[in-house]
Amino acid sequence: MAVFLDGKRLVDVKAKDIENALDAVRNRRGEKTLSASTMNKILDVTKRVFEFAIDRDYIMRNPCRRIHKFETEGTDAKQQRSALSGTDAFRLRVALDEQERFAYAAFEAKEQRQADWGKSDNRTSVYGLSNLASIIATRLLLATGARRGEILGLTWNNVNLSEGIIRISQSLSVEMEVKAPKTDAGIRNLYIDGQTLGHLKKWETFQEKVAGSIKRDAAPVPHAEAPVFISDVGGWIGPTNYSRWWRDFREAIGFEKLLTHELRHTHVTLLEPRIPEYMLKTRIGHSRPHSATTFYLHEQPAHDELAAKVMEQILYHPEEQKSKVIELGRRTA
Repeated sequence: MAVFLDGKRLVDVKAKDIENALDAVRNRRGEKTLSASTMNKILDVTKRVFEFAIDRDYIMRNPCRRIHKFETEGTDAKQQRSALSGTDAFRLRVALDEQERFAYAAFEAKEQRQADWGKSDNRTSVYGLSNLASIIATRLLLATGARRGEILGLTWNNVNLSEGIIRISQSLSVEMEVKAPKTDAGIRNLYIDGQTLGHLKKWETFQEKVAGSIKRDAAPVPHAEAPVFISDVGGWIGPTNYSRWWRDFREAIGFEKLLTHELRHTHVTLLEPRIPEYMLKTRIGHSRPHSATTFYLHEQPAHDELAAKVMEQILYHPEEQKSKVIELGRRTA
């Protein structure tokens, strides 16, 4: 809380300052809004801090006494997740296209300036990599319904560009730790649509070329073991840093209130009436494999090509959605 009080002295803090600080705490990451019960705990601790200050004669009044508890009844007790409509998902995809083109062009122009100035070599960071990586990561979040940490935790040895399949086998935590999924169902192979695959192929070629120019103290990580989505210094993009980027990016593209976990919810909502239930559960990592197949789980192929094709239709060809039947077959992308 203290960091959100702008360095004010205790005697100068007013009720409005506390309310503003609580609001900042509740929405500090631009991600999942803290529940009312959690906020009430924070408020209680803050009240006790000011009561202690009163007992020590540091202040004469407790500004928290005028602040009411957060309402926990109704939908506030369990925050409702919203999902984009098919139309808005299409609009988001178009915005991602535009921003990606702009980011590539801006990066190339910046790199040309660096070359003209003779500053292309021996760099410890390459500005703009993280921005481009985050745009591509957002594409994958929307296209697959995977969790934020699962996408940010991808390495290239878990991406099969020839088949258009990614393997989810680990997740990057906010503490920057790479962890295995909590359940066996979290380990899964996912098809991605041909359009998203094309963007990922371009990014792979671009990243391998640019990342090689970053000077490192340690030995470089082989490309196959490197993160798919890298920061400006060539390492992981932490979930917290991605969320900070997303807060600014979503405003720039006209989705001011869209949370990243709502991309996952959007994926589920749009696919639910269009693909078999077992396929959807497997795709989002909710199904539990039969014990007889658990041993071979890591070798199981993706069975959700239909889901990828449906998402491609929604995001790229919404005018064709009246046709409910999508034929399966090898893609050419």
